Amino acid sequence: MRNIKAFIVLLMTSMLVIGCSADAPSGKSSNALVNYPGELTKSEYEQLSDEDKYRVANKLLGTMYRGIPVDEFFDISSGMQNLSLKEGSDFFLNTKRKMVDELTQDERDNLAVVIAGYDDVGTENDVDGVFDINIGRSDDPWPKHLALGRISEYPVSKDMFDHWVAYILTNTILFSPAEEIDSASIRDVQKVYNKLVDDLRDNKSIRQIISRHQRTQENWRRFRSPEDNTREMIEIYLGLFDRDDDVPRASIACQDLYLSDEDDGYELLSTGFFNTEPQYVLGTFVTSCGDFYDVVANHPLVIPRMATVIVEYLFNTRPGEERAKIVETVLSGDPVTFQDIFKSILFSKEYLLNTERPISFE
Repeated sequence: MRNIKAFIVLLMTSMLVIGCSADAPSGKSSNALVNYPGELTKSEYEQLSDEDKYRVANKLLGTMYRGIPVDEFFDISSGMQNLSLKEGSDFFLNTKRKMVDELTQDERDNLAVVIAGYDDVGTENDVDGVFDINIGRSDDPWPKHLALGRISEYPVSKDMFDHWVAYILTNTILFSPAEEIDSASIRDVQKVYNKLVDDLRDNKSIRQIISRHQRTQENWRRFRSPEDNTREMIEIYLGLFDRDDDVPRASIACQDLYLSDEDDGYELLSTGFFNTEPQYVLGTFVTSCGDFYDVVANHPLVIPRMATVIVEYLFNTRPGEERAKIVETVLSGDPVTFQDIFKSILFSKEYLLNTERPISFE
């Protein structure tokens, strides 16, 4: 108990400051609870010391840029010498339940005022938000601040989790808006992120999200020619490199599409001169760019590739052979959505007990 007391005293101040209350939202439940392969089980969690239970709880929530305050995890009413578990007694099941519950619109409206001083439809209120957000400044990075504001201020819920997943995805090669290049801007960051959040809210599959994203102007502002775009889609979403036979044929299927120059606002346009000859790409025939994008999104390598990229992000300190085994465990659960992959990792014994939390942008 002395070790627990010392540990709690050390963390008390910081967790009460940065820890966000894990209140359960009152909205509807959108998904059934799922047990994932390699998950830290209830019995395994119960066998941990109370100190380690608290470490694991903060590892899980800390990955999503929050923590759990000491007085929520422990009952401290009898003093630090007589700690007993409160929220900590059934923390994992309670957290999983909260992560499938949606906020109500009233809750989102109230939180929007707290975060930004605006309601959820952008009407300004006579209050100052926690974050400096002015939606009237077109070149200001407020979309990034708003995303982090929602992640940090929303209670643990499906809404919070979807925003966090979208934030991570936009900071990986999978959906990076590439704001640093001249044809992209903060508006592309905003669009990529918001579309991902909408897709995740609707529980769209990984394949549906990739199929939609490939066709967007934001994607073409990152990869600006048919040759570059098709090559990158094959590499990013399938993990196939040096496809010098496939890329020229795929670019013919996309030959009508182009990105206008800077003076015309880097707009995705079509010449109207469509390809009419079937092209053999990735083991099948495609005629249009839409055909090519569908082949990529429905390819059998998509899900393994997504799992690999996300595992490499969250387990970046682990050797390659160990990461490969973790990918195998994730795939054994037959993930369909990005949420499936992230939850499989976040609730896993391998992540919670054996891996350092990755350094990230928060």
